[in-house]
Amino acid sequence: MSTPLLGRLSVLRNKLELKPAESDFNRVGVEAIESLNWTREVELVRELHPVPRIFADAERLQEAVTNLLLNARDAVENGGQIRVRTLSEILKPFSRCRTMVAE
Repeated sequence: MSTPLLGRLSVLRNKLELKPAESDFNRVGVEAIESLNWTREVELVRELHPVPRIFADAERLQEAVTNLLLNARDAVENGGQIRVRTLSEILKPFSRCRTMVAE
């Protein structure tokens, strides 16, 4: 018998082929959110702020965000809340995009 968690973890056995390109992290996050079936028992709160474009494999990034969301959804109780938040920080000499998924 296979559980959803084991199915998600089995993906790690395969070699990942990365295809990095300039990406919009907020767009990737919205696509991950919209790909899941949300129920009324869990409230999803989005706080997506403007962030700099990033250089990443958008498909793999969406899979990672989806995994975070699934883990949060599995952990939160009925009537709970999941908050997805992005923000931009400047830490000289770099700027970075920070994403938080909290239940």
